[in-house]
Amino acid sequence: MTWRRYNSRMIRTRAIATVLAGWVLATAVWTAAKDKDAAMDPKELISRALQKQELWVEGTPALLLHGEVRIWERKGNVAKGEYTYSWISPSRWREEIRFLNYQRIRIGDAGGYWQKSDLEYEPEMIFNLEKVLYVKDALRVNMKQTLTKVKAEKDKDSQKNCTDVKWPSATEKTLCFDEADGTLASVEYHRIDGQHAPEVSRLEFDKYATVGDKRVPQEVRALSGTNPVASLNVLELTPAAQMDPALFNPPDNAEHWATCKDVQGRELLSSDPPIYPPGSKAKLEQGRVIYYVVVEGDGTLSHEKLIQGATPALDAVTRATLNEWRYKPAACGKTPVRTETSISMDFWLGG
Repeated sequence: MTWRRYNSRMIRTRAIATVLAGWVLATAVWTAAKDKDAAMDPKELISRALQKQELWVEGTPALLLHGEVRIWERKGNVAKGEYTYSWISPSRWREEIRFLNYQRIRIGDAGGYWQKSDLEYEPEMIFNLEKVLYVKDALRVNMKQTLTKVKAEKDKDSQKNCTDVKWPSATEKTLCFDEADGTLASVEYHRIDGQHAPEVSRLEFDKYATVGDKRVPQEVRALSGTNPVASLNVLELTPAAQMDPALFNPPDNAEHWATCKDVQGRELLSSDPPIYPPGSKAKLEQGRVIYYVVVEGDGTLSHEKLIQGATPALDAVTRATLNEWRYKPAACGKTPVRTETSISMDFWLGG
């Protein structure tokens, strides 16, 4: 064998060895990633994110959070407002939302909070805004819901770990967490029961800052598809050694709402869908109808207020349908508590 032949064979052998080594390495990496995903507990992801991100809990020192909030109206106008949260303890806090023609104040106490608003109901835009204000609600999982196996996903320039939150018959949302620090990166809300896209289909959390042992997003965005719905931009988050005690006095004519740390969410028990009025179909009437309601402690609905209408006929049939609905109310332990919410019904021809 000449040196030239021997050298050529050695090159081929090395090439094959290199390919085999690369294949073995790739297989090992893929297997390790697969094993890591299999071993990752979605409940642990949620628990870790809550521990890192839920700021208003026992042990958090006195803080003042001030930010700018924005709401995109249906006609494309942007309403700008202020959001302030003054915190001393779980039973001593003040939250304030201010827009030009709207103000809502909540004052916390040991049994819940006192609320005073310029309106006798919550506008739909405030329900949408609350999605960017309360990370705990975004991470909440109902007792009857299940979590799917964690999957790794690439999002922009970072790696995410995601899990689906599922009802027995449908997926409600997908939670994605940053692989590096475990913070909640996004929430995707899915279509349920034939409804069109939800009012808020996606939440995005960005620009985290460290406060003690917490990680706090400085920007939170709510989207409908690719269109913005609401946002919070944190402008100030500072220790507050001294606060005016008068800040924590309930406003005159405020209403008390009972709640607790681990409130059990309400559950819809009976919910016959509305019947599409034949006259409305004939007139090609369609749209989404939204009502503000209070779910009382006995599971009935009260304080119904139309906050987004379609047509008089569709609005009326929605109201009549809601009168028949019953809930298992939210509860603190075994004690039922009243809650505010909005309920939407879709009437779409051919879909």
